[in-house]
Amino acid sequence: MRLDPACAEDVSECPPPRIGLRVAHAGLRRDLERALVSAGCRVFVLGTQVPHAEGLRLDALVGDPAAAAVDEAGAIDAAAAVEADACAVAVWPADANGPGRSDRVEVLSKPFSVADLERSLARVLEPSRPGRDRLDPVLASQDRALRAALLRARRLAEQGRSLVVEGELGVGRRALARAVHEWSDRADGPFVVLDRIELAAAHPDEACARIDEAWASAGIGTLVAIEPAEWTPAAQQALLARLRAGKGACLVTLVSEPLESSVERGRCARELADRLDVSRIRLPALRDRPMDQRAVCEAVARRVARRLGRETPELDDATIAEWADEGFPGNLLGVESRLRSALLREDVTQAAPLDVKRHAATEASLDLKRHAATEASLDLKSLERDTIVRALAHWQGNRTRASESLGISVRTLRNKIREYGLR
Repeated sequence: MRLDPACAEDVSECPPPRIGLRVAHAGLRRDLERALVSAGCRVFVLGTQVPHAEGLRLDALVGDPAAAAVDEAGAIDAAAAVEADACAVAVWPADANGPGRSDRVEVLSKPFSVADLERSLARVLEPSRPGRDRLDPVLASQDRALRAALLRARRLAEQGRSLVVEGELGVGRRALARAVHEWSDRADGPFVVLDRIELAAAHPDEACARIDEAWASAGIGTLVAIEPAEWTPAAQQALLARLRAGKGACLVTLVSEPLESSVERGRCARELADRLDVSRIRLPALRDRPMDQRAVCEAVARRVARRLGRETPELDDATIAEWADEGFPGNLLGVESRLRSALLREDVTQAAPLDVKRHAATEASLDLKRHAATEASLDLKSLERDTIVRALAHWQGNRTRASESLGISVRTLRNKIREYGLR
């Protein structure tokens, strides 16, 4: 898979997919348009003529299954489209005249979620445009140094080289690992992750078995090793044995500190570090990306809102400036945690410093699977306690890392642990 020549010199500037929307039902059309825009698409609402006749260059179409059944004059029967739309919405490539004339058609039965729509659209776009080469929005940057690092990562991926991605928690390391996989010739292979959590305290036999399984599963794909310096010695040796054997998956290693530092501290075997540390890419913290902070925060806001089934909040300059003054603790994870907490409050429109402008509700809503919280989950104290428990479990009791991922200070976390009796 290669980049579109139009964006070959800057992987962060690939154009958004151009989607034609052809739905007869006005309410459904508005909801689909809003969902597609929130997913980063450029949407064109089509009339009764085929899109090519309207002079538009489109990547895909979304609409009623009957909408593609055009007659010789290029018109559709709106009444028939509404009837056919009773149970489904179709997604198909713009180079096909209709679902019956293409093998790349996705049909979504209602109710379906925004995530379902995005996945179907991605599958339809994948063969016809370089959609897999587009960076995650959290890595889109105006910073020259970061853009140069991303271009270098792309070139290494195209050469099939293994690499190490350095950076703090929440700077987008996993997003870059996924991009490296998609840029490489291994993009059609598996993408397998070896997480620190499962290997930091695993029994030697279990660790070896897990690494062997992951290596075999990755095959001709990509294997991601997260913080190998924090694995048990047995797990490190198992990975080293696989690397000594030679051929296998391309390896992308994610670390929060340079491997040589881990070796000096006795946390990583020297030979393992030498074999892993072939090529290195470092991602800067969000506090060091002033030109990107608004765009990144907005991208995280869209993602959180979609997951919660809420309207996307609009962040004012004062909010972002306040977070920047604090140094964006936790980076993307810290921003995500704050936004999720604010959106889960019933009085979100009054919650400082987040300024949320609610959009007027439309009639005839899209039948999406709303991730509505139960009455019990709306107890903010219970929600906060559960979130802290998950963070501490994820970092195995490390309060510093847990506080960074939650976007709060260690002192605040310590007080919360005492308040909820989590000692």
